[in-house]
Amino acid sequence: MNRLYFLFLFLLISCSNSNQIGVVKNSDNRSLKLVTFINEYVDENYKTLDSIFSDSVHLNLNNRLYKGILKLEDGLELYHQIYSEISIDSQFLCTFYLDDGSIKTFQKVNFITKNKITRNVGSIRSFFEYKWSDGYVVELNVVFDSETLNKEEKLYKNSLKNKPIGN
Repeated sequence: MNRLYFLFLFLLISCSNSNQIGVVKNSDNRSLKLVTFINEYVDENYKTLDSIFSDSVHLNLNNRLYKGILKLEDGLELYHQIYSEISIDSQFLCTFYLDDGSIKTFQKVNFITKNKITRNVGSIRSFFEYKWSDGYVVELNVVFDSETLNKEEKLYKNSLKNKPIGN
C-alpha cells in the first residue's frame, strides 16, 4: 500500500508538467538523513537538525505555519513533554529528483505514543513532505490527526497549572 501511495504521488507530480522527468530513490543520502532524523527524534536527540534543515526552514504543521529551526526543535521537544514513550511502528519514504532541479522527499511514519498524564497508548500516522534546496530542507509540510494530539496537549498544559511551585 505504501508503494502505491508513493507511486500515486510521483504520477501526480510528474503529470503536473508532462515534460518533467525524474528519478526516485529511497537509499540516497537525503533519504537516509531523514530516516536518521526520525529515529533521533524518537530518542530525543537533535544533534543532526542543523545538518538537515535550513535555519529559516518553513514549517507547515496541519496548516499552522512556523518559521525557523528553533521552532522545529521546540515542537519536537513538546511532543516528548506530552508523551513518555514514542516509538515507530512503521515508516516508508522516497526522494524525488526532478529534471527541473527540484528535490522532494515524501515520508509516511506511524508513531506509537504513551501519554504521560492518562497513560493512554495510541497511534499517530503522519505524512511528511520535505522540499530541498542547496542540500538542506527549506520547507517541511506535515499532516497528521491533530484531534488526538490537541486533547493530549490540553491535558498536559492543565497538569502544569495544577503543579505546586517550589518544594
